[in-house]
Amino acid sequence: MIRGVRGLALVAILTVLVGCGALRIKEQRTSQGQMAEDLFVTMVYIANGREPNFDERRHWDNQLDLRISQYLHAHPDAASSTDVSTFRFLKQASVGQTNEQVLILLGPPMARTTDWRAGWSSGVRHGRVAGPNVKPVPERPDTGSTVSISPPVRRTTGTVP
Repeated sequence: MIRGVRGLALVAILTVLVGCGALRIKEQRTSQGQMAEDLFVTMVYIANGREPNFDERRHWDNQLDLRISQYLHAHPDAASSTDVSTFRFLKQASVGQTNEQVLILLGPPMARTTDWRAGWSSGVRHGRVAGPNVKPVPERPDTGSTVSISPPVRRTTGTVP
């Protein structure tokens, strides 16, 4: 009788553990990012409480086309790449684009941080090790502020017990 109860309890515990493991949030990555027009509409809506009108959209679209054309003229290797249609016509950020291409499409970031706690939460989410040893790196002109991880330093003085 006791063996049956123990076996049943063991099966119940294993079932609960497997069920909890299945409920974990799984990170899903995509190769396609946000479209520039969607971000523009969202930003105008946040700022003005309405979607942009026809003239605002046309002006923004012309300015974006001009910046894209200038970039492709200055970088002929990007103009002949296979993903130029995503950049020029769809105006969508995607994997493999340079930082400059993403900045042209989506604009500068809304916020940057040098706080190690922000890197900590990001590191935990992506499975990286971080903690109080995380120190901000000086701002670089091409990428902005980043967070680096330095290993802990062990110092031994005297004798070890």
